[in-house]
Amino acid sequence: MKQIEHNPNEPKIDRSSFKWIWVALWVFVVLLWLDQIRQGDFDWGQIALGFITAFVLTAWAIDISGNKIPENWRKKN
Repeated sequence: MKQIEHNPNEPKIDRSSFKWIWVALWVFVVLLWLDQIRQGDFDWGQIALGFITAFVLTAWAIDISGNKIPENWRKKN
């Protein structure tokens, strides 16, 4: 049976020091949306902004969950 070795003394990364990045990124996305709303025209910029928002939301969710699926979402065998 192949197993991955794990070093119990491996230093943990303090993820709380990276929270400012997410705050700055969400502020940036909100400002982009406010600018698009102000312009009022439907264009490709709004579609691109939707993709950017989806990307940021997905990356944020993966980061805060540690890329783990919650127990209540998993199938019970």
